[in-house]
Amino acid sequence: MIGVRASHAGARARPSVFPIRYNAAHHAGAPALAMVTIYHSPTLYRLTTRIGYGPDYAARYTLIADVIRAPGDVLELCCGDLALHRHLEARGLLKSYIGLEHSGAMLKLARRHGVDVRAFDVRSGDPVPTADTVIMQASLYQFHDIADTLLPRLYAAARRLLVIAEPVRNLSQSRRRSVRWLARALTRTADGRVHVFRYTEGTLLALYDHCKIPVSRLDRTPSRYELVVSSLKAPSATADVEAGRRSVTDSHTGVGRSPR
Repeated sequence: MIGVRASHAGARARPSVFPIRYNAAHHAGAPALAMVTIYHSPTLYRLTTRIGYGPDYAARYTLIADVIRAPGDVLELCCGDLALHRHLEARGLLKSYIGLEHSGAMLKLARRHGVDVRAFDVRSGDPVPTADTVIMQASLYQFHDIADTLLPRLYAAARRLLVIAEPVRNLSQSRRRSVRWLARALTRTADGRVHVFRYTEGTLLALYDHCKIPVSRLDRTPSRYELVVSSLKAPSATADVEAGRRSVTDSHTGVGRSPR
């Protein structure tokens, strides 16, 4: 449906190029018109992301793949249009993959492509599935109000590695008011929230310090649009877990027992 708008009372309504609807989340008596968001359309999501990141678009996926290095079980929260999944699969880094997503349009996309993506509301507080590597890309800012509890949940779910990739420069921070408004409106999430907050490198690292989550590696895309923060768990701890699993298995199979 095409929305209409008028410049003043009694003026002839003119068609708008964007569909519009009232947003009940705004204060009563002051309804606001909201545009369709990128989360309603995988095609629009992909196009907007390509434009927004420009020359950094491919690099943001390459950096994460370089951090993972070896094939393993991957969990991605807020997986969107599955661009990272495609990149990791092409690099041979997926033994298994689970995506968690709240957008109905993105869930339908995953079903069409046969990818295991499950409906999940990060704000619900439901348990996060465990995996060798847990990833959240360009989404933590949407949960900045609960980030001090969310980040430890994600770190606990990662058996080996937690990767948080976060935009620290983007169109929503443009000096041009019209560009800022458009970027924020397009990225309004399915719950109706318009996310004005964005992390800087300093505030993101301060969050890690507050949560006592170790930072083992920092990477930046070439134009510094996105910061990739990696938290690798101690190899000794991972080895102890694996040794414990082998010990349990051996006790059931008899492997390693001395012959009588």
